[in-house]
Amino acid sequence: QAELPESLHFVQVGALIDRKDPGLTLEAFAAVAREQPEARLTFVGDGPLRADLEHRRDQLRLFQVSFAGAADDPSPWYAAASVAVLPSLCEGLPYALLEAAASGISLIASSVDGNPEICRHGVNGLLVKPRDQPGLERAMLRMARSAETRRNMGEEGRRFVQRDFNIVGCVDRLLDIYNYLIRNNTRNMSPTV
Repeated sequence: QAELPESLHFVQVGALIDRKDPGLTLEAFAAVAREQPEARLTFVGDGPLRADLEHRRDQLRLFQVSFAGAADDPSPWYAAASVAVLPSLCEGLPYALLEAAASGISLIASSVDGNPEICRHGVNGLLVKPRDQPGLERAMLRMARSAETRRNMGEEGRRFVQRDFNIVGCVDRLLDIYNYLIRNNTRNMSPTV
């Protein structure tokens, strides 16, 4: 009996706004769909770009692209996906990437602001330049062509988040910083008269 291929499902979680650049994801996905017609893309989130994105999806005849709308809990979409995409133009520390990595799926993100803190290029995902459609296409195709790469990067991402972003570790690091500041501030204080 032949083994069924692993599901190839990309997901982008976040508001459908210019800063998140969902249009870039849609355009890049067209290259993936031409090569891998079974691939799917889901946008989880809502915003002012939704109608334009749906219209462009229809123009491109990308019927495997869906729009789930806003979700308080995106975990079901991460569980169903194999790659999370976030080509933002700017980010702080992106929860969407943290949640995706914690879910054990590989990442593709733009190399801006806090994204590289979560998406480590070649380890748990791939980084691309912002607004670089050919670069995003190459990254998505690389993930599409190798279930093993997706699996390995996803497992590494889960380990990374469990190790470096668990609440106990974060609180311990914060307490270390406070203790360091208190010790150094006490040493530098001179008595006042």
